Amino acid sequence: MSDIEGKTVPAVPDQLTPPLATPRDNAPSGDWVYEIKYQGHRLLARIVGGEVRLFHRSGEDWTAQLPHQATAVGTLGLNDTWLDGEIVALDEDGAPNLKVLQETLRTGQTEGLVYYLFDLPFLSCQDLRDQPLEERRIQLKRIVSRSNHRLLRFSDAFASREPQVILECAGLLHIDGLIGKRSGSPYQSELSPDWIKLDCAPE
Repeated sequence: MSDIEGKTVPAVPDQLTPPLATPRDNAPSGDWVYEIKYQGHRLLARIVGGEVRLFHRSGEDWTAQLPHQATAVGTLGLNDTWLDGEIVALDEDGAPNLKVLQETLRTGQTEGLVYYLFDLPFLSCQDLRDQPLEERRIQLKRIVSRSNHRLLRFSDAFASREPQVILECAGLLHIDGLIGKRSGSPYQSELSPDWIKLDCAPE
């Protein structure tokens, strides 16, 4: 299934620490791509032997809390794979809403939560972490698009590479910030200078 080649490993790791975005006050120079900073919880999916397990970025297993999302990931037909993304509650306008998410998790009525996927560190026992960001995301987008499951979405980057232009439209876009990722960057399990977060200026 993989169109990019990484290092073949005998088994994917049992646990995976995701990259964390470094807060920045201003956008850096250079070639960066920008996505919405979702008001959600970072969530990683591990698929091994046909079993899907969902992990919060802290390492806590959230599979039992999110059975519908685990089932959705299972429809991708993957094995020996790790996916990285964010679990999000959408409000009436279709915008991510942290308050709604917190209430949904409190009540356990999680069947409508959407899992936005944005990175692919392992695929079919291929370690893709050293492969360029764009290549990992191209492959992930292909995988998600084949599923067409209502609870799974690919986190598209903005067409514009100018963060200030995007931030100026934040009110219309119902977002409060951006995640920037350096073009060509690897997947690093740390507070990464190649992943940054920019907050919108308060009105």
